[in-house]
Amino acid sequence: MGVNAGRGAVLIVAALVIGFLLLNDLDNGGDLSGGSVSAGRSEETTPTTERVLPTIATTTTAPVKAAKDVKVLVINGTTTAGAAARVATALKGGGYNVLRAVDASAQVKAATSKSAVYYVTRDFEREAKAIQAALALPPSPVTAVPTPPPAPEVNQANVVVVVGPELAKSGGSATTTTARGGSTATTRATTTTTR
Repeated sequence: MGVNAGRGAVLIVAALVIGFLLLNDLDNGGDLSGGSVSAGRSEETTPTTERVLPTIATTTTAPVKAAKDVKVLVINGTTTAGAAARVATALKGGGYNVLRAVDASAQVKAATSKSAVYYVTRDFEREAKAIQAALALPPSPVTAVPTPPPAPEVNQANVVVVVGPELAKSGGSATTTTARGGSTATTRATTTTTR
């Protein structure tokens, strides 16, 4: 009977050691599903990592608004009489929704050295760039209407054209491109002055 009692004590001690090791393994983040435990040390398993793929930002570019949906204010920034009206007529021929042409103040006229195209709100920046190209102006950055504005009427428009000396001399010209059913038609409106 003494041998059986000794074996029972050994089994109880072995069960306590195994239980202690299992609890210790659980406290350290291990699991009981497949790891084996040997006396004195636990088997380490390599953690599995999920591969996270980077997200790619997608941007959708809205098409340029139709010319008829763009309100354009043409401001005469020169002392040449009728310069803004001639540019306005050319833009109307290109299909733009042109407001009544106005004169800039004497201060703005004195400061205007070249023609400029501005957007009133940022969502008309591309349309302002298209008008700049249609007027055959040199490519340059299109910006927001400056403060103070060149004329008080700018808040009625989406795009503002300030006529400088080069447009006053040329009389303005506008080119529009319209896509219809897979084909593209280009029209060019020009204004000439006769004396």
